[in-house]
Amino acid sequence: MGSQHITQIVPTLPPAINGLGDFALGLAHQLQTDFGLVTDFVIGNPQWQGEAELEGF
Repeated sequence: MGSQHITQIVPTLPPAINGLGDFALGLAHQLQTDFGLVTDFVIGNPQWQGEAELEGF
């Protein structure tokens, strides 16, 4: 069986300072550690500029 994925929709991700994006990234790490889930992110802010991959996600 392949990896199970979860998708999180957030306004931004780090390095932008945003409580929701920071929490979502932490949650992604914990879901991967505890359950082996892979998280994909959808960034809602069209002006967000960041890496295509962040901390392995």
